[in-house]
Amino acid sequence: MLTDSLSCSGGEAGKISAEQRRRIDAILDDNQVMTLATNRPDGWPQATPVNYLHNSGLLYFVVARNSQKLANIQQDGRVSITVGGARKSQTSGLSIAAMVTEVTEGEQIAQLNTLLWNTPAGKAYSPHPGANSIAVLKATPRIISLIDYALPPGQAQTILIEEPGPRGAISGW
Repeated sequence: MLTDSLSCSGGEAGKISAEQRRRIDAILDDNQVMTLATNRPDGWPQATPVNYLHNSGLLYFVVARNSQKLANIQQDGRVSITVGGARKSQTSGLSIAAMVTEVTEGEQIAQLNTLLWNTPAGKAYSPHPGANSIAVLKATPRIISLIDYALPPGQAQTILIEEPGPRGAISGW
């Protein structure tokens, strides 16, 4: 769940507003691709663009079972994600620290498929042609930095996320 306070650049705490939640959702809904950074076994970061589906504060994405991304995530589920740059959100974006787990429950995967194919993002989505075996993954945000370059001098607000609720949903979304 979202905590009741957020850390602003000046170190002051304040209430998380409905407007901040709306802006985070708008950025996530406006974009279809995120950059996912994982930790490789040799210690170097690996960043890759991937399509995602946003639902109830969680990000879902698909990777090939034989991919370096999946191997990295299985070794260390901590990831960094950036989202932004779509036409409507050119001056704002998100930097997200998240934990990634695999979605294995058939019913949940079926629900995600229904959600995906009934969204504009789903119409643009196409799995990698070389991926004949895939894993559905869920990123649960722990820290979200909302960055807005329209507000001088490029203000950032950091929102801390506590443990997710039932089925991984984040309270308040």
